[in-house]
Amino acid sequence: MSTAHPSAAPAPTSSGRRRGRVPLSAAACLLGGLWGTGAAAAPVPLLNASFESPALADGVATLTVPSWTQGGTGSNQSGVYNPTTAAFAGASSGAGNLPAPAAGPQAAFMNTGGIGSATLTSATPLGAILASTKYTLTVALGVRSDFPAAGVRLDNVYVEMTAGASGASLTGAYLAFDANTLPAGSFKDYAVTFSTGASGNVIGQALSVDMGYQSTTNSGVMADNVRLDASPVPEPATPALLLVAGTALLRRRAR
Repeated sequence: MSTAHPSAAPAPTSSGRRRGRVPLSAAACLLGGLWGTGAAAAPVPLLNASFESPALADGVATLTVPSWTQGGTGSNQSGVYNPTTAAFAGASSGAGNLPAPAAGPQAAFMNTGGIGSATLTSATPLGAILASTKYTLTVALGVRSDFPAAGVRLDNVYVEMTAGASGASLTGAYLAFDANTLPAGSFKDYAVTFSTGASGNVIGQALSVDMGYQSTTNSGVMADNVRLDASPVPEPATPALLLVAGTALLRRRAR
């Protein structure tokens, strides 16, 4: 009696996959492409953001800061300074730039001569706060090697974004910390962010940048290379719509 043998399985294709199926890696790429179709962050224009105005010679300071509103309490000073190598290595020799992430040869300073504070607030219009937008403020902060004097303790420094003429605080857009953590003789970036939804009471209000230093000693900090970026935030339904669109596209390709 003859024995029946099962028919041989069809030979796999050269790729090792059955026809009519979309590989998982391809599906991931398709969905990733759909998911990643968002606009990149765009810089918000900010005048005198690296404090190169007015142009100063090495070692010269001025108590004015064009395009910024100066404030504070007690015995305080703020202004623009072109440091020497005593403050930051490589800062002299005419066009010698400050160490990154600072930009250019000059920076703003916020000093206190005792109990008080010194503040700088953007004076030029930064536009109205937009709906469904993420804002990121980044500031390079640092401390000179030659000031304050050795052993003098620093106090608190802050950066923030505010809304409206009253300077109302924005959720998540305020960062305050102990200035003793700032790198002496160098700069370091510090950033804050906040996002708006489709509606809210801050939408349409004027956006401002604010930073300051508060202390009980004769001390101060330096600020430079202020950057403000805005990027669109997808509506909550957008990821689900992208997933549906991606699934439909995968099904069409699988036919």
